[in-house]
Amino acid sequence: MVRHVLEFTLILILLLFLPGFNGVAAAQQACPPWATPDAPKLERSWTWIRNTDGSAKKVLGPPFAEEGYYWNRGVWFRIPMGYFNPWPRFPWNHMDLKNYKELLANSKSNGFDKVTGEFNKDLIVKDGSDTNFSFWMPSRRYLERNKAYVPSFRPCEAGYPKPEEDQYVVKFRILWPFLPDSGLSPPAHVFRIKENTLQRGELLPLQTIGRIEHTLNGPISGRKRYKIYKNEEDLAVSIRCTAYIDSQLPNPLCDGDVWLKSEDLVLYIIFPSEFGQVGSIEKWREPVEAAIELSKQWRQ
Repeated sequence: MVRHVLEFTLILILLLFLPGFNGVAAAQQACPPWATPDAPKLERSWTWIRNTDGSAKKVLGPPFAEEGYYWNRGVWFRIPMGYFNPWPRFPWNHMDLKNYKELLANSKSNGFDKVTGEFNKDLIVKDGSDTNFSFWMPSRRYLERNKAYVPSFRPCEAGYPKPEEDQYVVKFRILWPFLPDSGLSPPAHVFRIKENTLQRGELLPLQTIGRIEHTLNGPISGRKRYKIYKNEEDLAVSIRCTAYIDSQLPNPLCDGDVWLKSEDLVLYIIFPSEFGQVGSIEKWREPVEAAIELSKQWRQ
């Protein structure tokens, strides 16, 4: 959980210090000359690989539409490569099963046992960030720009018109991948703590801070930072958002955790703050449900 907070904070700090970049500029920013509707669409990713002599070469990745492997705590997925975004900083190994298993076996952060092919938590010697996925709403197609170098959640793409206000990018990770006892998993810890607090008849910590709005306190104005908390019979979300009206940030964002109890699935998700909550309208349900459905489709 601490890693998520630090990551989100770093994203906001980096965006604040982008030269000549502010909220007004972001809204009026023109597409780069190569990202026009009549330009050829980008069909595959690429990355720079540094040679031993200090030079670098450009290495193309596989076509976006081609499916690759993804393994998480013993659960296998098959995913079109375009959804793996930000693009990795090393050559792709997701296409060939043997090569991908070798990549997993050489990692010290995912617990892949190369002897059994199963998950072994004792093999994890250091924490590591999980694989990120990105997609467009409302179409749910993959993003054709490298999110590692694109701060905007409405980036222009070659071969597409400039994004409309209702088009935006969602980024997410699979924290607990359809495994039993998700309620006892580390990613669900935030929900256990908060439910215990509410069951004691106490307020959650952020409910008492005046400069932060909270959905448990009433409608969201969008002019302050705000917190979304919902724990239903099957779906629970704990999401924090920045202000999206008169905001000084170039990309007001929401980020937080999603738990689908019936499927034992926990996700970490990021999307634009204006699609979090407006008044009492729970706009967050659309990006959350889209990320859930993609995860279910990809599962093997």
